[in-house]
Amino acid sequence: MYYPVLRGKQFELAAIRDLAKESTLTSNKVFPVVEPVRENLSALQRTLEVLSEAGVSSGFIINPRVGELASENHALLNFYQDQLLPSGSVTHPVLVVGSATTVSNIDTYRQVVSPENSCPLYFLHDSAVEDSAALSVLKSLSDQNSEVVHLFEDENTSTLYRNKFKGFQRILIQDGFIPEDRNKDYKDKDLFTELHVVYEDLNLSGFGDYQIVGLGYRESGGPAYAVALHLTYIDPGQDNVMFVRHFVSDSNETFADPGNKFAEALEKMIKFLNQNPGLVYESNAVKVFRDLHGRGHFPGLGFVKKLSIQHHIELVDHYLSEK
Repeated sequence: MYYPVLRGKQFELAAIRDLAKESTLTSNKVFPVVEPVRENLSALQRTLEVLSEAGVSSGFIINPRVGELASENHALLNFYQDQLLPSGSVTHPVLVVGSATTVSNIDTYRQVVSPENSCPLYFLHDSAVEDSAALSVLKSLSDQNSEVVHLFEDENTSTLYRNKFKGFQRILIQDGFIPEDRNKDYKDKDLFTELHVVYEDLNLSGFGDYQIVGLGYRESGGPAYAVALHLTYIDPGQDNVMFVRHFVSDSNETFADPGNKFAEALEKMIKFLNQNPGLVYESNAVKVFRDLHGRGHFPGLGFVKKLSIQHHIELVDHYLSEK
């Protein structure tokens, strides 16, 4: 299973909503996890409903680490009880656990989501749980319920810690995107991951990532001197390792004319696609990039980011459907 983790911002939500609307995901192995960052939950609710109606199981974090809801303890759990649970949604609350997690935190979550410990429970370990009693409860729940899933952030949890949960469902979330402080500093390509190839060899039940956005969170981006487009691909000539290709604009002296900067970067992307037929999966998102190039249209940088997220998820879905 593939677990893309997305922040609940406008274009991230739109990316997975459109994938569900267009019935693009075919592997039945994609489980999006949303970390809500807005107090207004209407867009989140709409997105989760669209996913559920399309038969795409998903999760949302009930104790976000970033954004407007970072200090909330009960709003999202109440949202689940009041809005999602009565509708029979296939959306599952996810509890972030780590160094400050207590037995009480786990019990509050469990009593709402699975009072008899018979329904799926999802724990995202963003650091090691240090309280021995809380750690014992997590293991006990997993022993009693095969549907308990543990997601581990690669950067913040050790192999030894993750091995405490060996024998249970374990998912490794890896941030494969290497951000640059300035868009113009991106080189042609970076290694992204091999986890989609080796996760089963590591005795994992699945894997996840933060697509081309990365783990770091920024509330909003300001004007940029350069526009950079990011496109992931799996290279069969390199053991099916995944890379990310960067396409950067040329006229980067001022903030002016982002539309022209986009056109310059897009021209490089289309040239790369045409010169390397079959290397990059021709996702629906790539088709939209081609259409934008053909029409000479600039849809805004938020929409462009959405396309790159969609392409990445489509790429992984296609890979898993071919396995």
